[in-house]
Amino acid sequence: DLKDLFNVESSQVLSRIINSFLPGWHSPILLRPDVYGPLLAVFMLPQSLLLSMEISKVGCNPTSQLGNAVVVSLCLWIGLSAIYRVLAYVIAPPINMKHCLSMTGYSFFSWNLALLCSYPLELYKDSTSIPLSLPLMVFCIPSSLALGCMFWEHTAASNITLKPDSLPTYIGGSTVCVQQFANQNSRCLQRILWAFPKILAFVIVTGTHYQFLWYMAKVFLPGRRQLCRLSALIQPSRYADILTQKEFRNFAIALLSGKKD
Repeated sequence: DLKDLFNVESSQVLSRIINSFLPGWHSPILLRPDVYGPLLAVFMLPQSLLLSMEISKVGCNPTSQLGNAVVVSLCLWIGLSAIYRVLAYVIAPPINMKHCLSMTGYSFFSWNLALLCSYPLELYKDSTSIPLSLPLMVFCIPSSLALGCMFWEHTAASNITLKPDSLPTYIGGSTVCVQQFANQNSRCLQRILWAFPKILAFVIVTGTHYQFLWYMAKVFLPGRRQLCRLSALIQPSRYADILTQKEFRNFAIALLSGKKD
């Protein structure tokens, strides 16, 4: 029921935000998923993006950039949730779309914190030795691991049984007997074989979630910031919102080259 997705107390939202940072603490969110907390995080993200782009100091239209940031935030939330739902449909059927929307949305609180903490480091990067990627690692790796743990828990183990006798004796020019190695480590290898689907789901979800934030912080935001600075430099305010970043950069380079000549 749609109403149940918004029926959550403020204290529960705070508790779920904390749970989204802690790998393995996702059970309260899965037992009763909501979208109230995720929507707060999703609509906070555009403000973090605009602050990081420094639009108040440069030439981009704040209203237009706010609309673009809201679209980006919503598309990230729904798109990542859809990706995780497709993966869950294949290997973790107990996880449905509302679980993906809830967990992904709550992880956006860590994205906001990472971007907000990265902003002052970017401003004072010449006077501080703190790595710019430190907030991404501190806040977003735990939330990415929490999403991965959700899939680890609900992905079924493999039912494949290791049969050392069916393995080749040697592989290529190796002098190590494969069958002997498999017999000596059969218990450990069998556990790895059983856990392989869980490991695969965990790595895919954790890596995907972290890489999207890394791309936003290291590629998307610097590109938009550069575009806004070029806009402030040459003042084509009525064209800045319809030109692509590449076209605008080429236009600026051509204009500056003409001034030098």
